[in-house]
Amino acid sequence: MSLSLIWELHSFTDTDFFDFWGVDSKTANAFLPTGLGYEVKFSETLGLTIVAGYTGVDDDASNRLEARDHVSIDAEILCLLFSVKKYWPLSDALYLFGGIGGDICFVEGEIAYSTQSRSYHLDYSRTIYGGHACIGAEYYLVKKKYPLSVDLQYKFTLLQSVDGDQDLISAINADTDASYSSNDLNFSGHTVSLSFRFHF
Repeated sequence: MSLSLIWELHSFTDTDFFDFWGVDSKTANAFLPTGLGYEVKFSETLGLTIVAGYTGVDDDASNRLEARDHVSIDAEILCLLFSVKKYWPLSDALYLFGGIGGDICFVEGEIAYSTQSRSYHLDYSRTIYGGHACIGAEYYLVKKKYPLSVDLQYKFTLLQSVDGDQDLISAINADTDASYSSNDLNFSGHTVSLSFRFHF
């Protein structure tokens, strides 16, 4: 069994929601751990990994739909991941691995939009389901009494799209006679992660 601290960098494949509102889709601080993993090995080459991960998007912008307006976007994303991984030893210390698994993500956030004459606020909470595939390499820094390893992983995640701003856009359109289209939130994309794993 092992416990791991995980640092992740995310890149979303669909940024239409963020592009429309003019905010940055970059996620949580890369210098802080964003996940905690637990793995149980059925054999030397087959394991089940459970990861609890957190990331967030928080940004604001101005002059989006009209002059001197302001929008603030906040999204907090908590995910539970379950992966079955197959390991291929290249040496006593170096292993390649690949795996597939399922994702459950809980998203909470808010959108605040204001103009010189009006203000709007939308809170949202969503549960999103999906799956992922991953490949990577694990290297044992220590493989004696207290094994310690580091791994580098690439993961592609495919998640459901969910309504992001439909109620807000509908209210803006009704008040201004505009015809803006709503934008779905989609957190599918690419993730590169670095983990330090403590084996016991």
